[in-house]
Amino acid sequence: MQGIFTFFKTQTNAWIQLIAAVIVIFLGFKFNINKTEWLAIIFAISFVIVTEMLNTALEFLTDLASPS
Repeated sequence: MQGIFTFFKTQTNAWIQLIAAVIVIFLGFKFNINKTEWLAIIFAISFVIVTEMLNTALEFLTDLASPS
């Protein structure tokens, strides 16, 4: 959980992606998308956020290995 909090605390892109996800979910309700489309939306949102978290973890690891 600490890593997730650190991710959202230190990464501006995380907030942008979270806001985009909320907008997409809102529009999904507005346009009444079906279950298959919801599954695709949830998968895409999860994939983007998890990938960004992995990228952030690798950046932090690189900073530890090579501070300069």
